[in-house]
Amino acid sequence: MDLDRVKYLVAEYLRTRLLKIQKYAYHTLTNEDIRPKLAPQELEFVSDFLTLQNEHMNKCCVSKLPASYNSLTDADMGASPDLNSFVFCRVEEDLDNMQDETGLVTMMAKGDQFALKYNSIRSYVASGQVTLL
Repeated sequence: MDLDRVKYLVAEYLRTRLLKIQKYAYHTLTNEDIRPKLAPQELEFVSDFLTLQNEHMNKCCVSKLPASYNSLTDADMGASPDLNSFVFCRVEEDLDNMQDETGLVTMMAKGDQFALKYNSIRSYVASGQVTLL
């Protein structure tokens, strides 16, 4: 029973990861900070996905538009994540002087959990002092 739960959780994690890669395909492929975090198979997937998406859009839509409107570029189709959205996080190390975008300084103890704007903890997540839940 526990093995089935673990299999389900891993499958759900991978499904969610692929959905995010698809949703932010252009951003994922062009951002040099994100590319090293992807597996080679994921890089191949996102590249193939963007190629197929562009071909589909050109065949179905763009080719039927007037000439002045048929210059669809990848940047036009690419969504990027909202870095000001709130995320749940857990503090892995004591942080005495955590400063948010408003300038408010906060003490955060190891093990504390918060809902904060991602931009305010971005550097702490990158350094491993804070993990996302």
